[in-house]
Amino acid sequence: MKSMNNQPNFPTLPGRFPIVTICLAVALMAGPSSRAAAQTVELDSKRPGLTLSLGLVGTHIDLANIDLFDSGLEIAETGNGVEVQLGYAFTPTFGLELRIVGAEHASGEPNVKTTLAQVHLDAVVGLLSHGRVRPYFAGGIGAGELRAEDANGASLAYDGGLIDMGGGVEVFLSRRFAVSLNYRYALMDLMTVERTGAAPFQRDVDLSSDTHVWGVRSTFSF
Repeated sequence: MKSMNNQPNFPTLPGRFPIVTICLAVALMAGPSSRAAAQTVELDSKRPGLTLSLGLVGTHIDLANIDLFDSGLEIAETGNGVEVQLGYAFTPTFGLELRIVGAEHASGEPNVKTTLAQVHLDAVVGLLSHGRVRPYFAGGIGAGELRAEDANGASLAYDGGLIDMGGGVEVFLSRRFAVSLNYRYALMDLMTVERTGAAPFQRDVDLSSDTHVWGVRSTFSF
């Protein structure tokens, strides 16, 4: 007599195969997401820290109410130049930066060079703490100078303080390297004028001028 407990022997592989397949599928799907998560953490970890930026800028000076050099010298309101920035990010969304801008503006005289120089100490507030694209606002105080200098070294310069505000968008290409588009509006309060050369003098003035600075820069985080 055949035993009642004698059951057919089915292969065990088909029963395990779905489990193995599911495990492999989960591992394959988890791989890219894990790498993406690790990359996000890596981008987020680049700041706080020290930053250094170099960039190209365009500038505009509102000279409608100013005869800067009391001589009818015509100065182009738009110019171009460079900027250098040294900053420190205390958190991923807040930092301070020292920014130096220098630009040349054409004049009506071929032998006269006119320049705009500004130094800014700005607070920078980011709107996002992670991700590749991060918009930000910035504002602060500083100093500025408008200068005209001829081929003989004689110059006439207006100096004063400024307040500025603006913002930009920063795009991170790697953990430590980013490029950004930025804009600053500044109100310059020109308080002194000084001339060097044949008839030097220095006196107080009360003038103001709006300036606009826009540009693109690259930033390296240490």
